[in-house]
Amino acid sequence: EFLKAFNNKMFMSNLNVTNAMKAIKSHVDELDDSYVRALILNAVGDNKEFRDMAVTVADKLAGKAKVDGEGLVHWETKGDTTVYSYGDSASVETTAIAVLGLIATDLHTDLVDGAIQWLLGRKSPNGTWPTTSGTVMSLKALIAAEGSGGRKAEGDVEVILNGEVVGVI
Repeated sequence: EFLKAFNNKMFMSNLNVTNAMKAIKSHVDELDDSYVRALILNAVGDNKEFRDMAVTVADKLAGKAKVDGEGLVHWETKGDTTVYSYGDSASVETTAIAVLGLIATDLHTDLVDGAIQWLLGRKSPNGTWPTTSGTVMSLKALIAAEGSGGRKAEGDVEVILNGEVVGVI
């Protein structure tokens, strides 16, 4: 609820980014949802003025990570996302946004590989995730993880048009 109220206030006032971050910082202990924490990490990024808040939020986010026996990592949210995803779809979005935030802040990056593997396991055979937002955020997370020194992959990409392979890259 705080996030929705905060968003409404931001769009209806002239708060600047620094004031917005200060407002979030003053309520950071109340914001205990993984989705909200992941959004905060992305908002902070590498802003040194709010590094202490990023560390606090990343530590709390890492503490809420669900790690299975295979080392796969994901986060769940208590409610729906800002685009009204819920359940597994919300977990996909939350995990992808968490990956982006952890990479942006360079905190708890040891969780990134397991989260990427979890996201890949949720991808459908046609190459998408459960929602458009989940697909976009997952692709952004994959690109960010690769750009941050993630695993190097080699392979071929088939270009298919109307069901026929028209090229291999």
